[in-house]
Amino acid sequence: MGYRDSPRKTLTVPVSKGSKRKKIVRRLWAPPKWRDTLVISVIGSMSLIFIASLAIDRWQGSELQRTFSEAAARGRSALARVETLPETESKELAPGETYEYKDALPTSGPFDRRWPKNGFYREEIATRRLVSSLKHGNVVIYYDFPAPDTLGTLRRWTALFDRDWGGIVVVPKSGLGAAVVLTAWDKRLRLDPFDPAAAAAFIDTFTGPGYARR
Repeated sequence: MGYRDSPRKTLTVPVSKGSKRKKIVRRLWAPPKWRDTLVISVIGSMSLIFIASLAIDRWQGSELQRTFSEAAARGRSALARVETLPETESKELAPGETYEYKDALPTSGPFDRRWPKNGFYREEIATRRLVSSLKHGNVVIYYDFPAPDTLGTLRRWTALFDRDWGGIVVVPKSGLGAAVVLTAWDKRLRLDPFDPAAAAAFIDTFTGPGYARR
């Protein structure tokens, strides 16, 4: 295939009196120089904003991780208050199969084959799915009407623990009042009032594949 030149536009303008008209050829696609400068400036500005945003996000994430780790270290002594509950029958429930849990906040038992995505929720989730989350190495945290800063803390922590087999699920549960209850497989800790150091120590200790039940 031969080279195909770009479209051309021919302008005819007078050069001087009595002279012949001169043809000036200009490519239609050639932008003015100021447009090139503007495009380069916009692209450069957008790149700087994107890089700055990534740097801020990374710094905020590392700062959140640091404060969480410090809180977990301070709360180690609270692990002595963690309940270890007897493990109940653990089996996968068939679709449509029902089961009545003896405990309102179970830490083991029959489970659904699906579990919720780790994160913060404002609506209750079926117990069988939450038990499945525990089985897969996650911590389930229940709240009702805690202080606003408590909810803010729990919401921020979900950004740190959003991975599979080692995350947290924060869900509402009526009847708890200001208390917050943390559960892992066979483990439970009730905090009334909420103690962020104790909660961080519980999460740090009982999340991950080591606490998954297969």
